[in-house]
Amino acid sequence: MLLRTIGGWAPVPMLATFALFASLPFWIKGVGLYPYLGVEVMIWIIYALGFNLLLGYAGLPSFGHGAFFGVGAYAFGLAQFHLSPNLWLCLAAAVLAGGLAGALVAAFISHRRGIYYALLTIAFGQIFWFVAIKWHSVTRGEDGLLNIKRPAFLDDLNVLYWFCFAVFVLVVVLLWRLVNAPFGRVLSAIRQNETRARFVGHHVWLYKWLAFVISTLIAGLAGGLFALAQQSAYPNVMSLHQSGFVVMMVLVGGGLVSFWGPVIGAVLFFLARDLLGAYTEAWLLWYGLLFMAIVLFKPFMFEASRLHKRFGQHVVLEDVSLRFEAGKLSGIMGPNGAGKTTCFNLLTGRYAPDRGKVTFEGRDITGLPPRAIARLGISRSFQVMNLFDDYSALDNVRVALPETRARGFSMLGAFGGETDVLARVGLAGKEHIKAKSLSYGDRRALEIGVALAAQPRLLFLDEPTAGLGMEATARIAQLIAELKRTITIVMIEHDMRFLFGLADHIYVMHWGQVIAQGAPAALRANPWVQRSNLGQLG
Repeated sequence: MLLRTIGGWAPVPMLATFALFASLPFWIKGVGLYPYLGVEVMIWIIYALGFNLLLGYAGLPSFGHGAFFGVGAYAFGLAQFHLSPNLWLCLAAAVLAGGLAGALVAAFISHRRGIYYALLTIAFGQIFWFVAIKWHSVTRGEDGLLNIKRPAFLDDLNVLYWFCFAVFVLVVVLLWRLVNAPFGRVLSAIRQNETRARFVGHHVWLYKWLAFVISTLIAGLAGGLFALAQQSAYPNVMSLHQSGFVVMMVLVGGGLVSFWGPVIGAVLFFLARDLLGAYTEAWLLWYGLLFMAIVLFKPFMFEASRLHKRFGQHVVLEDVSLRFEAGKLSGIMGPNGAGKTTCFNLLTGRYAPDRGKVTFEGRDITGLPPRAIARLGISRSFQVMNLFDDYSALDNVRVALPETRARGFSMLGAFGGETDVLARVGLAGKEHIKAKSLSYGDRRALEIGVALAAQPRLLFLDEPTAGLGMEATARIAQLIAELKRTITIVMIEHDMRFLFGLADHIYVMHWGQVIAQGAPAALRANPWVQRSNLGQLG
């Protein structure tokens, strides 16, 4: 999801990252570190960003990725020794070698998924490492390629730094554009629901193959820069534990949920190495413990802490705390007047809480207006339907499309946009009927469709079956069951059978407070729930 931008193209985190590294040579000595550290960090960020395209965006776990970094390093050195000392030719050789090795491996593994995919990447990584050690006549065995030369103009460390910075900027910008282009969007869609992506016409194998190849092209480039900076290439960079470093950088920084996670993870890794390493040889143990903590106790996608809301003298919410896990459907239930819809209104920006805090993917969004929250990837439906009654069903969803929002102030272009949302919510063939002319059940479906058209990562549904008969309720249940496979959902619902059949975790509210929470099976036996007559499900 695009963050706040300047000039329409550059997100603020990108500009902040560039500003940090552009200023680094002027202050790094003052904090007791050395300028070459910046070169190392930028090279590994390039490597980690490329790896995150594969792990974070495509959802493909490659645990032998160091092989392609190493192939790039060796290709740089071998091109210099046997072809030409030309810098650009050597870097091109590094990129092409990494990409060709990746293309070969991807051709064998892209039809696999999950643990088999991961194990195959480890196996191929170990093969490359073994070849680097044993093919002594080419790779010079365990000693590696030594005495790789830098061009004369790069012997000055300051010039080397700015050269690497220029490459770093180019890679970051290109990858940012890539993940936000249609290719990146489809790649993320495949990660979320490969079957659905296949059945809407996407060549899943080819996307996975391309993601792997692009990632290894970038790994090869990073390896070439590494050989240039270190003036050597050696088998250790292909080892399994070196491959593990880039995985840790991506996960520790939050790369699975953010493009910028690898930047944070790489910076933390090298700070741990140089700062903690000055006091203990066990610095990697502490970084590993941080990695384990993040994997085992990953932050929730959305958290609300101690929310309080008063209207006049009437306290509507008091000390409400909620946590919603990514990929799950969370429910909120309770009698009329419990504060459920008011809670939704605080979470989605309709009202600001009097006190308390709301965070989305680690970012504080407390009190942000609805437009800002919507741009972060959060969408909602309403208990009392909110539609554009004089618009057709198709135009209702077109208004919510991200591309409409992006060019909403255009006074010359045509109003349009293609979407399959109406078909998803069961309104195929009714695209041109005005919203006010649809049946009540179809209006309910359109209410969800408008929320879906915004392409949210987190979807709030406020009583989506209110007023519906059994047949329409079953249709909405089928739709939500399908949606929960790809979107994190939070839902208020009075139909307890409906909610308990879909939810992974449920909060029970009463008089503006959370009185119970847990899995549906646990709540059935909860005395608080039974006492409020909400647990009698038959």
